[in-house]
Amino acid sequence: MKGQDGKWHACSIIPQTYDKNHNLTNVLMTLSDIDDIKKRELEAKEKLKEAAIEAKQANLAKTNFLRRISHDIRTPLNGIVGMINLSERYSNDTDKPYECKEKVLTSLDYLLSLINDILDMNKVESGTLVLENKPFNLIDIINKIIAIVETNCEQHNIQFFGGKDMSKIIHRNFVGSGEYLNRLLMNIASNAIKYNREGGSVTLYCTELSSDDTHALYEFVCKDTGLGMSEEFQKHAFEPFTCEGKPTTTGYNGTGLGLSIVKDIVEMMHGTIQMESKENVGTTFRILLPLQIDPNPQIIKPIQTKPLNLTNKKALLVEDNDINLEIATILLQDLGLDVSTARNGQEAIDQFKKSKLYTFDYIFMDIMMPVKDGLEATKEIRALPRSDAKSVHILAMSANAFESDIQECLKAGMDGHIAKPITMELLKEKLAK
Repeated sequence: MKGQDGKWHACSIIPQTYDKNHNLTNVLMTLSDIDDIKKRELEAKEKLKEAAIEAKQANLAKTNFLRRISHDIRTPLNGIVGMINLSERYSNDTDKPYECKEKVLTSLDYLLSLINDILDMNKVESGTLVLENKPFNLIDIINKIIAIVETNCEQHNIQFFGGKDMSKIIHRNFVGSGEYLNRLLMNIASNAIKYNREGGSVTLYCTELSSDDTHALYEFVCKDTGLGMSEEFQKHAFEPFTCEGKPTTTGYNGTGLGLSIVKDIVEMMHGTIQMESKENVGTTFRILLPLQIDPNPQIIKPIQTKPLNLTNKKALLVEDNDINLEIATILLQDLGLDVSTARNGQEAIDQFKKSKLYTFDYIFMDIMMPVKDGLEATKEIRALPRSDAKSVHILAMSANAFESDIQECLKAGMDGHIAKPITMELLKEKLAK
């Protein structure tokens, strides 16, 4: 009970004496100060209530996220199926099938971006996201981003400003995660186009603010004159699974993971991100990153200066999926390779054992297969007592695309890794190396 002093007390009444008729005549009453205990108890109850509310909100957010994921996967899939069917109707038209193909590729690009966001979010939550520590050239990254952003702006009648002309780059060679630097800048720039309007503009540039013997501090700025964000949404913009639901130039609303992942990557790179936005005016992002200067930058020469010549080269393609097998076979044959196929790792081992020395120049190995997976098959082939077992080029051709998956392939004895979906450009690049 609460006393007049406003504090909590525990009251105990203990019988002491009785009269001859067994009536209670005396009692002992004690009061104990339990104010601190009661406060802790009430605080614990309040925390439990807050935790329950947060859990409910988190479950609601994830439920909404799954609904958006379902919508955002089905929407481009519907477009892909629809465009493929439409292209059959215009088989005699020279332009329409090409237009359908371009729309299919646009939908596929969105699906791949969606998958990457989901995988990155999972790695962030599980603490398994690992940033590379490799040499990279900042100008190369900026040039690639600008080329893509300019093209996308043109497609949506949006003006592009910035690029190299507005950028101030002093140091250009760094050691770190060039891949994720590219990802986070592309994510911000893509949103600037996605939530823009016809006739709007996107400005993208970077500035070296300061440097010492080991690091250079860079500011990356992306500004748009698009739809902007409401003041209420800005409070939650960097939270996972949040999406304001504004109309977009692409027709795809997104999962609400992009900005959350960007913030996580920026913080892992020991940087900061700031956002200014006004509804129907536009949004500006400023990212500050300390980049580690490469003390001994290597001059990277082009790996391949002339077209690949794979005439009279033979490849063993190991793939259990019928469609992937057909696609990969055609791509490899178009490169000039003579292709044999196997449906699992054990078949690959058996074919290699039966073949004459140096029959195969390349083995393209899927990873997840029945009977025997690609990793075990590679280890067994490398261990065979024949001279070409060590020299044959074995490349993973797999949908397992995490950095840890790539390292497992290399440890098993493979020479490289090609992540699905496979394109002719990707194949040429990997084979050139």
